[in-house]
Amino acid sequence: MQSVVLLSVPFNQDKHRNGMGQAPQALFDASLLERLAAIGVYVEYTEEVENNLGEGEMLTRLGRLQNIVCDDIYDSLKKNHFPVLLGGDCCNALGMWGGLTHARPNLKIGVVWFDAHGDWNTEETSISHYIGGMPYAAICGYGNKSLREAIGITRAAQTDHCVLIGARDLDKPEEALMKTTQLTVLPPAQARHNLSPAKKVLEKVDAFYLHFDIDSLDLSEAPGVNYLAPNGLTSDEAIHFVRELRAVKPMIAMSLTAIDPTKDASGKTVRTGLKVLEGVLIAH
Repeated sequence: MQSVVLLSVPFNQDKHRNGMGQAPQALFDASLLERLAAIGVYVEYTEEVENNLGEGEMLTRLGRLQNIVCDDIYDSLKKNHFPVLLGGDCCNALGMWGGLTHARPNLKIGVVWFDAHGDWNTEETSISHYIGGMPYAAICGYGNKSLREAIGITRAAQTDHCVLIGARDLDKPEEALMKTTQLTVLPPAQARHNLSPAKKVLEKVDAFYLHFDIDSLDLSEAPGVNYLAPNGLTSDEAIHFVRELRAVKPMIAMSLTAIDPTKDASGKTVRTGLKVLEGVLIAH
């Protein structure tokens, strides 16, 4: 793997260092840099998005934030570095996808999304209207058109190039929308039984982006999350699955999201996040 750039995005939607926005610093405080160095991962540089989103409503400020993320990801890829985004919430996938597609316009990029939830709602399907439940659908061109336009996303991820692993808590309207697409969905039991559908998806692409929401894992290892979903994957299983997929096609970027240190005073979830980063980033 080429040298890594760590992009810290300490925001929960547009709120600086609120809840999930405290995760990047918690990871650094838990010796992230030292642990990556110990397994031979060279970090070229680290960068943190500044707390200067200006005035406006949440979606306006979120659009500005993801524009910054998009630019930072673009810059790191143009320097031939491997970007690792430390969130924050899953909305950061919007900026990540924008940066990837701008920097690699001719590359067929797949998406491997680990999450207990689908993040496949739109403004029309969402029961809660929570923007954090919409980013996977958005990068695939479903919903949030104004936000995608504000970020400059002009190329959607193709659903036949996309996988959702670990999902076990889907809204009914969200699930119905998924079924109209070619998205491959592997709940925990199915992923354990047979990962080959995900591998077949990656055979169609040149490289893939890994989005890893910590709530894809079981609560016994990752209790510090906002939306509890029992019966998740173990960290060992998830790491194994990613390594299996990396053997099919190269991983071009990664994001780690949804750790909320304020929900886990023990620090277990942060430690699990470190373990995932180590296991996923270590060279074959």
